[in-house]
Amino acid sequence: MTFRALIPFFIALGAVALMFFSFVTGINAALDAGGSGSLFWQVVFILAAILLIATIVLSIVKIVKKRDVVISVATLFVGVMPLVAIIVLVVGATQVATR
Repeated sequence: MTFRALIPFFIALGAVALMFFSFVTGINAALDAGGSGSLFWQVVFILAAILLIATIVLSIVKIVKKRDVVISVATLFVGVMPLVAIIVLVVGATQVATR
């Protein structure tokens, strides 16, 4: 394994962190009465999501080609983690709403 194999992994970690940060900051900016707006944070969130999707696709391609399989699986896990978090939050919110 070379350092080159770790680059998508670190990009996926950064994209996930940037997505969560921009989501929270964007909601804070949208609900702020100061009028700063959340458009910038929405754009940052979308760019981070696109970057994350690219790392997911790259890791799937590497798994199919059987190159750096372990780090590619780890990258895939990190990339899919936000989707799992969203599903858990939606299911939890649905269960609370039906009580």
